[in-house]
Amino acid sequence: MHTFKRGGVRIHHNGDFSGDAIVSADASPQNIEITLPCSVLLAFAAHAVRCKKIEVLENASDAQLLGIELPDGGADAPEEGR
Repeated sequence: MHTFKRGGVRIHHNGDFSGDAIVSADASPQNIEITLPCSVLLAFAAHAVRCKKIEVLENASDAQLLGIELPDGGADAPEEGR
């Protein structure tokens, strides 16, 4: 069993992230724990990464998307040309 701590939250999980994770808050007076499948936490993390990557792609210039320096100094095509 491994433990991850961040911001007063503690998550106990298997090293390979299989099975269940036990989530608890250090400041909880009732010692509340939530048990949920690690796959749910992994899916949530993947969702966050996916959303950030989509945001980066949507805001990227032509040159950034192509990974090159464009000969015209990097000016993007007009909106209708995209």
